[in-house]
Amino acid sequence: MRSPAYAMIFTFLLALLLASGCLSSQSAPKQEGFAVSDYGVLSYPSERGEVQFIKAPVERGPGHSLSRISYASAGNVTIYGLLREVSGAPGTAAGDGAGNGGAQAEKAAIVLLPGAGRTKEQEQALAAVLAQMGYSSLSLDQRGDAGESKDVADGFDEQYAHFLKGEEIFEYERVYDALRAFDLLRQLGYRKIIFMGESMGGRYSIIAGALEPRSLGVVGISTSGYGFDQVPMQDANMTRFARSIDPDTYAPLIAPRRLAMLHSPNDPVIPLEAARSTYLRAHEPRAFIEVTCSDSEGNGLHGWCAAMNGKLEEELQKAAVGNQS
Repeated sequence: MRSPAYAMIFTFLLALLLASGCLSSQSAPKQEGFAVSDYGVLSYPSERGEVQFIKAPVERGPGHSLSRISYASAGNVTIYGLLREVSGAPGTAAGDGAGNGGAQAEKAAIVLLPGAGRTKEQEQALAAVLAQMGYSSLSLDQRGDAGESKDVADGFDEQYAHFLKGEEIFEYERVYDALRAFDLLRQLGYRKIIFMGESMGGRYSIIAGALEPRSLGVVGISTSGYGFDQVPMQDANMTRFARSIDPDTYAPLIAPRRLAMLHSPNDPVIPLEAARSTYLRAHEPRAFIEVTCSDSEGNGLHGWCAAMNGKLEEELQKAAVGNQS
């Protein structure tokens, strides 16, 4: 069960909207370019077209290069990221840009999504660790949050009103941003791609990973679903809406690809039991790993900490054995 403190904010928001009448009972028309099933599962076309992007070099160091990325995504919003590539990866000086970059090109690349209030620059400590393990990564500034990817984050009441009109809502657009980052990496020659995220970024990683069957799986750090299935809903439309934005809906859909969740038992933001509840919804192959973080590491108790590195590398190696099509 979710802890009362954790679930309270989501229960309160939904209850408030229902009581105010903002979440009225209407039939939702068919969406264009994406779909939400009768049960409440979001989907996007598997072929999403070429990504229009700009790649500008930032630095080159021993064994890696760092580039600034910008690309167009849903609603004509520009998403900004940092691409850290290991030597020999596709598109680097030692690679040929077609997925034939030597031994390192066989390593997976990672779509790396930060937690709320964190930027792509702040993810570079983790990105550097991943590069040392041999993994390239594309870290994003998530739209409507910290960083350069500017957009207005709608509240649940506004999003539900758009949902009833069959319009693409803000939560879906963030998932689409991650899917386009996946598409961009494929254009650069990568074929082994894993979704990884911390906290809020882990939630979108779970959804994007479930929606993209060509990915190798998902690594979630200090993350969980919302547990909306524990909140009474007014009607079928509200239930469908809540399911469509809840990572708990998508955790079972990641298999046969791997889901790994790493969590500190002393995490002050997302309780361990909330993360475990999401994990238990997933099917094999899966792993739930408790690693006790320490304030002395300088990263805090929520999100990635250096104590996770050994287990993180093990899980990435297991995931990278998967699908390359």
